[in-house]
Amino acid sequence: MKVSFRNPKTNELLLSQEAQLDSGYALHFFDFMGSIKKSLFFSEPKSLAIKNSDPSQKISAANLEILESTSLEDFSSDFQNLQADMKSDKIEKAVMFVDSKLKDLDFIEQDLFQLWSQSSDSLYGLFVEDENFQYMGLSPEILFYRERNKIKTFALAGTRTLDESFSETEFLENQKERKEHQLVVKDIAERLSQLGRVELKETFVKKLKHLAHLKTEIELSLDEEISDRDLVEFLHPTAALGTYPRKHQSNWYREYLQKRDLGVFGAPILVQTPDYSFCVVGIRCLYREANQAWFLRAGAGIVSESEAKTEFEEMKAKQLSVLRNLGAL
Repeated sequence: MKVSFRNPKTNELLLSQEAQLDSGYALHFFDFMGSIKKSLFFSEPKSLAIKNSDPSQKISAANLEILESTSLEDFSSDFQNLQADMKSDKIEKAVMFVDSKLKDLDFIEQDLFQLWSQSSDSLYGLFVEDENFQYMGLSPEILFYRERNKIKTFALAGTRTLDESFSETEFLENQKERKEHQLVVKDIAERLSQLGRVELKETFVKKLKHLAHLKTEIELSLDEEISDRDLVEFLHPTAALGTYPRKHQSNWYREYLQKRDLGVFGAPILVQTPDYSFCVVGIRCLYREANQAWFLRAGAGIVSESEAKTEFEEMKAKQLSVLRNLGAL
């Protein structure tokens, strides 16, 4: 078993390979619906220095064959059903997804380290590998970072591709993007205010390697004790990957999620150490189980002002960013 991750506070790359039940270090891998798929215990992680990384090394293009992928036609049909629910005031915001299955990729450890070594400081790398499960990704989002009673998180919603047409001012002032973002801020703040004093920072544009997002940092001082596991259950899924309001009346959307069988995509991944804990939201990732096909998924926040083709293209850009971070394109 191998477990590798970045500490979101220090950006330090850590690696552990030996399971130790009494070590005090643990990783809890959930699925999207909140059920625990796997709990792993590991030895104290050691800082990992990346040496002799070759930026020119790429995954063979022959290995990037897409076996299946959501079509614009299928997505547009689901999009219209969601819009109908929004017009009837059942939902203000929800997330839709596109799925792709890739031909088997012979990832090796160096691929992962190279991915991390070239990544932005704002991405939280995570790699898990055993006989029946492999997961690797660079998520731009955490559910929380915790040191005792101090919790930090953020709302990350609204997306633009960083190309020659990108305008930070237009992005910040775009009505649709701001509405989508503020619903996520509202959802997280409403939840956290039940636990203590919440402080919201100013919204700004966070630029990654290939994409830009609207980001609002949020801090919480806990009034009472809550375990990490209970905190995961209390917060997940935020409106960034779920709906607003959380208690909606849309039977269609519930069925939509069940049919997608999202697995560990978008799921909370909790890492616990004696000094701190944090929970990564499992997006911008590739994963597979039992040596089956690799899944590459992406989601986009939908509000009443959204357009199907624009949202579909956004999700394809997110999938493309995963492959680019791997040096595949």
